[in-house]
Order: sequence, then C-alpha cells, then structure tokens
Amino acid sequence: MMGWAQRLMPRSVAAQLMSLVALSELIGITLAAVTIIFLFDSPSITDTQKFLAGRVAELTQLVRSTKTPADADELLAAARRGGLDVRRVALGELVPRTAAETRSFSMRAFRQLAAEPGIELMEDLRHPAGSSSQVIVRLDDGHALMADVAFKGGLWSTLLRPLAGGRSSC
Repeated sequence: MMGWAQRLMPRSVAAQLMSLVALSELIGITLAAVTIIFLFDSPSITDTQKFLAGRVAELTQLVRSTKTPADADELLAAARRGGLDVRRVALGELVPRTAAETRSFSMRAFRQLAAEPGIELMEDLRHPAGSSSQVIVRLDDGHALMADVAFKGGLWSTLLRPLAGGRSSC
C-alpha cells in the first residue's frame, strides 16, 4: 500500500509547486462556492426569518379583517397549530424594551416586515410574558399582535439541508 502512495507523490520541485498551486485553487474555489451558497441560498423557505416576517404580515392583515374577536381568536389558534407562536395582547400590557434586550430577529427580515403596507411595528415595546425574540405589531387602538419569531435552525441546519426538502407524505 505504501508503494502505491509513493508513486503518486511528485518528485521534482516544480511538480511539488504545481501540486500546491492546484490544491490551493481547489480549496479557494470550494470556499468561494460555500460562501456564495451560504449567503444567497436559504436552507428552506419555511425556516427563515424572512418567511416568518411574511407570515406575521399576512396574519396581521387577516386578523384585522375579522369581524369579531372570536373569529380573530380562531384564526390565531389556527396559526399556532401551524407552528407560528402568536398571541393578541392588549396595548396596556406592553412594557418598554430595555437597552440590554436585543432582537434576535434579523434586520433584513425586520425591514421587510416594516415595509409591508399597513404594518406598524412597535420596536420599543415588548410583552413581559413573551420571549426575547418577539415582534409586536399594532392591530388596532387597543390590541397588538405578539409573534415569537425565533429562528430555530442553527449553523448545521443551514449548511446541511434535508434531502426530502418539503415533500409531503400524503
């Protein structure tokens, strides 16, 4: 086995330098490809904060269009069953966000949510019972929508996507 590996090793200085150059080019191309994929290709459309921001905006519009509070509660319950942690809270229950509390919501997704028509973000307020990754959106004069937009994926779920990728098992 050792004889096989010895035959593949370059013997001259020029061949060794060419091998180093070729290896460094391969490493550079690989790193560039990984960087491009990581920055511009999301792991799954349903796992990103940008997607969550869109869901919060749509849900806000739907809750505003309901005729009764009972209809709004049913809609919010359906959203919770769908995986979005969201509640309707009274504006009087909200407290100012302290300087030590940081948003774990990305600025890009936050700007997307703020740019939606009819969406008024209440950045400086939070609900005391909510998590640190909550987003507050005004619904009307007395109520707001509190959504927990914590991104539950880590580095490995971003780099290693599931192979099934969104197929349903129906």
